[in-house]
Amino acid sequence: MTTRLSVVCAGATAMSRIGGFAAPSEPLDAAGAAAAARMRWPMTAASVVMAGPGEAARQTARAIGGDPHVVPALADMDWGAWSGATFATVQAVAPERLMAWMGAPAGGAPGGEDFAAVVARVVPWLDAVAHGERAFIAVTQAMVVRAILTAAIALPPEVALRIDIAPLATASLSFHRGWRWRELRRGGGSGDG
Repeated sequence: MTTRLSVVCAGATAMSRIGGFAAPSEPLDAAGAAAAARMRWPMTAASVVMAGPGEAARQTARAIGGDPHVVPALADMDWGAWSGATFATVQAVAPERLMAWMGAPAGGAPGGEDFAAVVARVVPWLDAVAHGERAFIAVTQAMVVRAILTAAIALPPEVALRIDIAPLATASLSFHRGWRWRELRRGGGSGDG
């Protein structure tokens, strides 16, 4: 049997709508929760639902129909000093640092995690999932979706960071002697996991 993995970006939050660096405790906003609830997933006895430890990821996983196993490897990128701050706030206090980050987001935020660290922490998780021969649904944030694609299919980080991952977007992968990227759906679609 082939392992199937559907990686879902968490639903919209207030921060995702105004632009910024979400804190792990930030919940879905009302519209994000409603959109996630409309995205009911067809669950089978073989389905395993996982979520990052962030509130938005866990709420999204529950809304789409799962009782998620919380997986630390699926935690959002650590935004360090910028965690919970809007782009406008960071722009007001450190415009040059924000511009540098926008030009090279792989470097991470001050005191936070860089993209290579996120990729490195999802690799052991992907290896474990690869041989599960089940349907897995993993809910996390956009940067982690990009990191999973980078690790799974050897996507260059500079390419992965240019992929627009909207709330509720789903990247579908399968594993049979190696990971294959099946598709990327814009947010709000139904899943095949």
